[in-house]
Amino acid sequence: MTNDTQELLKVFARLFRQPTFTQAVMFSQRLTASPAAQRGPLPVLQLLATKQPLTNAEIVEALDIRPSSVSALVAKLEERGLITRQPDPDDGRVMQITLTAAGQALIEKRRAQHDAISEDILGGLSDSEQATLSQLLNKLLDQLQTTYPDDDRLPFPPRFQDDMLRWDGRRMGPHHRHHHGEADWRPRAHDEQ
Repeated sequence: MTNDTQELLKVFARLFRQPTFTQAVMFSQRLTASPAAQRGPLPVLQLLATKQPLTNAEIVEALDIRPSSVSALVAKLEERGLITRQPDPDDGRVMQITLTAAGQALIEKRRAQHDAISEDILGGLSDSEQATLSQLLNKLLDQLQTTYPDDDRLPFPPRFQDDMLRWDGRRMGPHHRHHHGEADWRPRAHDEQ
């Protein structure tokens, strides 16, 4: 590894340890991911923001979750005043679900927050610099997906991969110190087990 590549990895490590950056990435991921890839009430609202009215059955199919889960989510969202349920004019047994003005306002607020966070994080870069950064990061992602298509060639077991991304010796809680020692803890390679 050259000094330049080591320095780049250090920069990435600093970014990943930056709480504002990691929270912005997670928030962005949650808002931009397909509703079917998420859980909880937000995906229902996002789905309704793209197409409404929908029935419980249509939400179940679109989000690939249990009917009982959809019923519970819809009831909670209705209780909070974010959606309404009205009988289908063609079949009174079926309820049509739509966003209320408050539900639409919540979705718009989330989108505005996403835009503001993106601007806060990347606003220090010009449009040209952002385009270049995006191009380079996509090139890096393509190379990683080609080199590690299954993400299983890392030198440590998958159960430690998340720990490697989360671990920071200054923030390690007592539970982790108990299991892994003090700040010198590192995951073991496959051949050390």
